[in-house]
Amino acid sequence: MAVVAADVLQAQIEKVRPKVEELFETSDTVAALIKKGGEAETISHKLYRIPIVTRRGGSFRFFSADGGDMGTGSGLSVTNLESGFFYSDYVVQLNKQAMDETAKPEQSVVNAFSYNFKNAMKELQAMDDQVFHTNGTGELTNAASATGSWGSSLTTYTFAASTDAVGVSRLRPGNIVAVFNSAGSTRRTGTGGTAEFQIDHIDTINKVVYLNDTVGSAASTDMLVVAGLSATLASFQSTWPLSGDSFRHGLYYFNDANTSNYCLGQLKSTVTELLANNVNANGALAHVHGLQVQDQLINRRDESVYKGLIGLAHMAQRTAVYETGIALTEWMRTKQSEGMIDVMPSGTQYSDTFPFVGVTHKLDKRQDKSRIDYIIPKKWGRSMLHDTKFHEVEGRTIFEMRTSTGTVAAALQFILVQCFDYYNVDPGCGAYISGLTYSGY
Repeated sequence: MAVVAADVLQAQIEKVRPKVEELFETSDTVAALIKKGGEAETISHKLYRIPIVTRRGGSFRFFSADGGDMGTGSGLSVTNLESGFFYSDYVVQLNKQAMDETAKPEQSVVNAFSYNFKNAMKELQAMDDQVFHTNGTGELTNAASATGSWGSSLTTYTFAASTDAVGVSRLRPGNIVAVFNSAGSTRRTGTGGTAEFQIDHIDTINKVVYLNDTVGSAASTDMLVVAGLSATLASFQSTWPLSGDSFRHGLYYFNDANTSNYCLGQLKSTVTELLANNVNANGALAHVHGLQVQDQLINRRDESVYKGLIGLAHMAQRTAVYETGIALTEWMRTKQSEGMIDVMPSGTQYSDTFPFVGVTHKLDKRQDKSRIDYIIPKKWGRSMLHDTKFHEVEGRTIFEMRTSTGTVAAALQFILVQCFDYYNVDPGCGAYISGLTYSGY
């Protein structure tokens, strides 16, 4: 009988590509702007007080020089915002067998421990960027549009509704998340009452998230949220700081025009200069919307507000800007071309910025597709108890795991710890265009 391929299979040498391909994004584009351009203040349990001048004072009036009353004056009026901090951590756990079997190049093309240790900070920065695109509740998604199951009845969530301008853009494989109902008042539990779920993988094209456990009482309007939060999600609360709000105060906390909301302890209807400027497009983006933002900013402040102002826009709105430019180019063309002309503007790479009504806009893939936000990074900062660091006990940063009975387990872990919150010293210098339509994303 002839020798077939199966007979010699075990004698064949396996070829493995000597590089590991990473199938996920690692961007920390926008949160990094705050770290580079803003202030960082180290505080204690006593809060960071941010004085704000609500009026310079002085009274202007007519008076009679013939012994008339010259009136009384007024002076400076100052109130303050108060910023605190939130704890968060990033935990890496490795079993001994996984480390032993990948310890040498002849065993594996990737050393599990070295890889995780080297990339821990990069991964944490990407997660910081996700959280920056929130409003203080810790919500990472809008309400889900459907639920289903996969494998052994493990739960999936789909975020593909036509009204969902966020989708799965603030999630990544391996993330630990909590699941809440749409009101943020009930935290779902999994098998054995677990309150946290790991994202096994994400179908980015169809916007489907696959969790590693079954979510009890899962509903089609559930949300995925930062793990570890309390049983009721809240933001814009009067009881802040250090209580009331759920998590860090990000972009949509400060770029907010709701007079009923609080901003770091101040009611916006009382201190109206804390209200961000807003233009409701209620349709497709047009140049007039950008001009209206400019007019509102200058009306509230002055021309200097444009020093350092940047726009944050999803690719969907860059496409809208370019479509307008292409249409204008076509209209202005006066003579028939002999051949095809590429009228697409330059600067279409993701890392590029693009201009719109005189303001530089930065592409931001985690941005809400239905809005463009405007910030001045130097007006932002971080109040922190300490900077990001390894959890350390008596000089040790790597810890052995323990079993349920207290004996040593064949595993170890290391932890990066953070303790900070974002603040904005002048939310009135911020603005956003909302109600924008988009397609193809």
